[in-house]
Amino acid sequence: MEAGYPDSGYAFWVGAFVPRATPDAIRKRLHAEMVKAIASPAIAKKLADLGAEPLTISPEAFDAMVKSEIAINAVVVKAAGVKVN
Repeated sequence: MEAGYPDSGYAFWVGAFVPRATPDAIRKRLHAEMVKAIASPAIAKKLADLGAEPLTISPEAFDAMVKSEIAINAVVVKAAGVKVN
């Protein structure tokens, strides 16, 4: 809990997005190639040097995480009275 708002802690993350109409086979191939790249020694070292902790989850789990982040942040924004243009 941050500043009195439950579920408002935030971890910075980076992800890859593709258009909604991207075929599932392409999404899965992109995911597999990114997982391989992240596991390569050079990339793994670079991420570790930056203090990053890779989280290679499935595309479906990533979709669910993004939806959850949107819902949580919407509550925080509303509670804080932030006006969105």
